Amino acid sequence: DGIHFHRVIPGFMNQFGCPNAKDPNSRRAGTGGPEPNGSFKGCDGNTYRRNAGGCIPDEIGKDHQRITNAPGTLSMANTG
Repeated sequence: DGIHFHRVIPGFMNQFGCPNAKDPNSRRAGTGGPEPNGSFKGCDGNTYRRNAGGCIPDEIGKDHQRITNAPGTLSMANTG
């Protein structure tokens, strides 16, 4: 969909997904976020709501979680 990596730290992580990163030279790359108070369906089939700031609930500590920092782990930035 034309979205570029907007943050790369060699040997550590690559970050992408910002809608403002479709232009790799945009100063706004990495600053976009979801609409506040929206909802989405998670991989577990449950519907989750974003708060007024667009944040989602943290997943840490849930029984179904297997937290790892192994190479190749897919993660998500969250200010929630």
